[in-house]
Amino acid sequence: MKNSEAWIEAERNARRKQGVRAHALAYLTANSAMIASWATTGGRFWPLWPLTGWGAGLLAHYSSAYRRTVPERRIERELERLR
Repeated sequence: MKNSEAWIEAERNARRKQGVRAHALAYLTANSAMIASWATTGGRFWPLWPLTGWGAGLLAHYSSAYRRTVPERRIERELERLR
């Protein structure tokens, strides 16, 4: 059972989702520290730039881990590449 294709696929999906959760935790922790730093020093809201850039990366990571459907032509292309 552990070595079945379904098990391997389920484990791969679980690891991807776990990676997204770790990425989100790092995002929240680091950006909270940047916002706290900005709040103590004042000035323009400079944490906007890392929040935006890193947020886009996190969104891409999330969408790649939780996307359910893959176009058939992409699967066929991958099968051809593997042969």
